[in-house]
Order: sequence, then C-alpha cells, then structure tokens
Amino acid sequence: MKKIIAAFATAAILMGCASSNSETTKGYKKVETPASELQAIKKTLNDKGVLAEIGQGESNDEMVATTIAQDEGRKQIAISLGVQVKRFSDQYVQNVGNEAKKIWEEKTNQLTVEMLRGTTSNKTVTLFNEGTNTYKIYSLMIMDAKAFKDAINAIGASNEEIGLRVKSADLQARMDAAVDAYQAHINGK
Repeated sequence: MKKIIAAFATAAILMGCASSNSETTKGYKKVETPASELQAIKKTLNDKGVLAEIGQGESNDEMVATTIAQDEGRKQIAISLGVQVKRFSDQYVQNVGNEAKKIWEEKTNQLTVEMLRGTTSNKTVTLFNEGTNTYKIYSLMIMDAKAFKDAINAIGASNEEIGLRVKSADLQARMDAAVDAYQAHINGK
C-alpha cells in the first residue's frame, strides 16, 4: 500500500512540474535575433577553447557604432581572458614559489593588455533604424588562439618553475586544440 501511495505522489509531483513548466513557457516562442548567428558562432568557438565575445554599439554614426561594438567586444574578451588565465593558474601554476607566482601574475596582466590589441572583428551585423537615424552594430570579436598560446609559452620561458607547468602535455593539447579551431574558423572550414 505504501508503494502505491509513493507511486501516486511521485506521479503527482511529476505532473505538477510538467504543467508548471508549460505554464511558464505558454505564450512565448523561440525567436531569432540579429545576434543569434553570432551567438552560435561564439558558443562553438568558446566550446573549443577560443576566446570570442560579442560587442554591441549604437550611434547615429555607423563608424562610431562599430567602434563602440568592437570596444565592448574587447571588454568582454578581457573578462573572459581573465577567467581563462585564472583557470590555467588554478590548474597548472599551483604549488609554485612566491617569486614564480609574482612573475606569473605580472606577465599575465601584461598578456591581457597585449592580447586585447590582437583581437579582431570577425563578423558584424548592422541594423539601421530609419525613425531615429541610429545604427546598431553587433560585432563578433575573436582572439587569435595562436598568439594566446605563444604568450602563455613566453610566460613559461621567463621562469623555470612556471615553464615546467606551462609545458605540460595537457595544457599544450588544450591550447593546440584552440589554435586548430581558430584556424579552421578563420579559413572557413
């Protein structure tokens, strides 16, 4: 009898969850936005270890809107780069001496500034509102994965203790996969 009651209770809970789920989506439909294609490309690249972000800019001047979108994309890449470097630090630069940690932090901060200059706008979507004479630009910004790998390797070359960790097969394989994905995307494969 207890099993029957438990089965009914479970069924009631599942039905309640199913109906509440359909209620929350009732009236909504999936839509494509101007940035949907860029979001899909970004996700694919991010999943392969390539840093890519989308910036948005708006202005009455198309070039200003483009510059704002690219700057916003670079800002987002800076955040992602910081997260990526932190992950590498947590995974590969643990248990190193204080001097090595200091060098790692200094070099990765320099890396962030230098790498942001190396980001390029890969694809843009331009919208124009005739009513307000305003351009809205979405720009997919991508960081060169090979330049990122070279910079990480250069940081490793500056200190033997860090170098041993940077040269780990796992880290090199991750960065190589990102370089391959970046090259395939840029070459249209």
